[in-house]
Amino acid sequence: MLSVTWENSGPLNGNITTIVVNPFTPSILYAGTNQEGMFKSTNQGVTWTAINNSFENVTAIAIDPQTPTTIYAGTDDGVLKSTDSGSSWLRINEGLTNLEISSIAIDFEFPDILYVGTFGGGVFRSNDGGENWFPANEGLSIPYVFDLQIDPGIPEILYAGTDYESPPQNPDAELTGEESLFKSVDGGESWFPINVNLPENSRVTTLAIDPLDPLIVYAWVSGGARQGLYKSLDEGETWDLATTGLTTFRNNVVSLIIDPEFPDTLYAGTDNFGIFTSTDGGDTWDPLDTNFAGTHITAIAIDPERTTRLYAGVAWSGIFRSENAGEDWIETQINMSPAPVSALAIDLLDPDTLYAGTFGEIFISTDDGNHWDQTESPISPDWINSIVIDPSDPNTLYAGMSESTLVSKDGGEQWGISIHRFNTDIHALAIAPESPLYAGTFEGVFLQLDNTSIMDLVIDPVTVTTLYAGTSSNGVFKSTDNGERWRAVNNGLSNSNITNLVIDMGTPTTLYAGTNDGIFKSIDGGANWEEISTGLTDSRIKVLAIHPQTPEILYAGTINGRIYKTVNGGEKWIELNIDLTGADILTIAIDPFSANKLYVGTSTRGLIVIESG
Repeated sequence: MLSVTWENSGPLNGNITTIVVNPFTPSILYAGTNQEGMFKSTNQGVTWTAINNSFENVTAIAIDPQTPTTIYAGTDDGVLKSTDSGSSWLRINEGLTNLEISSIAIDFEFPDILYVGTFGGGVFRSNDGGENWFPANEGLSIPYVFDLQIDPGIPEILYAGTDYESPPQNPDAELTGEESLFKSVDGGESWFPINVNLPENSRVTTLAIDPLDPLIVYAWVSGGARQGLYKSLDEGETWDLATTGLTTFRNNVVSLIIDPEFPDTLYAGTDNFGIFTSTDGGDTWDPLDTNFAGTHITAIAIDPERTTRLYAGVAWSGIFRSENAGEDWIETQINMSPAPVSALAIDLLDPDTLYAGTFGEIFISTDDGNHWDQTESPISPDWINSIVIDPSDPNTLYAGMSESTLVSKDGGEQWGISIHRFNTDIHALAIAPESPLYAGTFEGVFLQLDNTSIMDLVIDPVTVTTLYAGTSSNGVFKSTDNGERWRAVNNGLSNSNITNLVIDMGTPTTLYAGTNDGIFKSIDGGANWEEISTGLTDSRIKVLAIHPQTPEILYAGTINGRIYKTVNGGEKWIELNIDLTGADILTIAIDPFSANKLYVGTSTRGLIVIESG
């Protein structure tokens, strides 16, 4: 076997939704995720351990301010309670008529009094530690609550940030277009709007209260030309914009925290431009670590005893920790599952830029896979089967999925539905300089090969009117007229179940075909094929990859986690010494500047970066 080093480098299977620090023992932290339940750290976030995976989407966590072994977790299926620091959990939904929890607030004087905000049911209150709940919505005209905060000085005072209208699924609810921030001074018995100076037709999604001066309240208002962070000096009576230096265009503050010792210091985590900080109570803002400059932050927390220690949840990348107020960050060890990666593409001009397709998502990394950002794409829950970059314009990309292709014109930041629409799955895409896009489907190439499942497509880079299509049951087809007519080219190809095709970019008459029983090679444009499976101990080939500058180097991945390498055009294959048993190899991309470095998308291990000898 060939010696290799490898590491997981792809997007994680979900996001950090919330991080809380134990106020009595700050070395203990809890983190919620939207896919894999809750995690706990007992060493200041250095390492994390899953403490309950039976509930997946954790939206809020609150620690009892007097008994920190008691913890509450809000989920999309109600509220859970633990009295043993998260070792065991009990569901406490009695009286909750809406189970989609957005936020939790606890009375610091009488912690058996709890409040939860919900998406659709407004606010609920419990007087007995969550055993029973009752609605607390009088005057709360919009029942879709994003955030709920309790006054740190007077626990009867609460603030609720809501949508400005009821979503379309509840058309009978009252629509005001004005009220999206509410206040209660009687423990939730009644509410009244406090939207003076706030923009209309906007939602209030994030709230924060100064812990030393509760007259000061901050609210992030989303939507409209006056979107931004607003500050009140009079408990919400009036509001002023506080966004100087804080990017607001195509950007939202999703997490806002205040330094408990120096409350003029604030940190704002945003969904597109990383973390910003203010040291003058929000009057001016500056971006923090440039490594997070284009990053989607999902949660922020601060150590109450050492306030220069921060924690940040980064979308699809886990949790990071800073010891110097956000100037530098280190990644923590959280054992979240990697997302299955079904499609990969590398920018040949900038190989640090990677694109990864998963189930229902497309991700981009600009730092060699260290951080990943979710792109904006109109994708329904479905697999991304193929991603290709236009060689004439690397800012133009295409992604194939069921029944349609997606196109991006801005380097993958935003995607739209392409003009190509199908009634069957798009399994492969191919494009050459100045040529049209070709799509292989389960019914042919643009439906030209009727009732034939196309598993892969390649284009001759020299003669771009020549295409090759690998099919699931009829071998390889070739077209020399831009796909108008096709003919089978299977002489010597003893297996007609083609799983993958690759072409030598320097000598395009040389092709390789992966099948479910070995690898074949043609050196005459597909006219004749010869099996080249020497060294393969598993011949069920799922994917092939050829190095663009050194085409004698190829890699082959199988359906059971084996990866093989050849340095002599397939005369002999050597297995890489890496144990990925049980993980199908779904896609392989080779670094164009390093033939020994490859990125591997798998079904159960996520994206892995491998350095081979």
